[in-house]
Amino acid sequence: MDEWKLMPFNAERILNESAVLDFISKNTTIPVPKVLSSGWNAKGEAYLETANVAWFIKNKVLPQLNSLRSTTAGFQSKIIPPPLALEDDKRPKWVSNESYKGNRVFCHGDLIDHNVLVHRETLQPVALLDWEHAGYFVPELQMWFRSRKEYDDLYNDKERMRRLTAHVEA
Repeated sequence: MDEWKLMPFNAERILNESAVLDFISKNTTIPVPKVLSSGWNAKGEAYLETANVAWFIKNKVLPQLNSLRSTTAGFQSKIIPPPLALEDDKRPKWVSNESYKGNRVFCHGDLIDHNVLVHRETLQPVALLDWEHAGYFVPELQMWFRSRKEYDDLYNDKERMRRLTAHVEA
């Protein structure tokens, strides 16, 4: 069981936060996350869902990137490999593996929360930064890392990285 679930007054805290966020947003100009929903989930656990970076990436960024398609890897005839692949693979040039027959989707290449710029007053996402590794790649490379740990876990999984990058090798 997650450690946070054992905290005293856990359900009360979550539901109180929902009510407080709603109250503050209606009675002050202090920027707080917008409450999308709160209550009890199917497991009987209290939850709170707010509009934030995660909502922005999941509902705004990923659907639009996934709608951009190509049969050729990279962007403008160039492939900048995913940063996770560069430590083990030292080749000077990457080329598209044209044997891959599926559609490729446009991938950001470094989609992690710290690459989302938020407005200093409203706390709303305003821009997505660091597009240097972007291009058309297999859908499995369209990854969003919610934490540095998730990023590092993939980085340390050398076999998975080899599988994912096989589609951009010749």
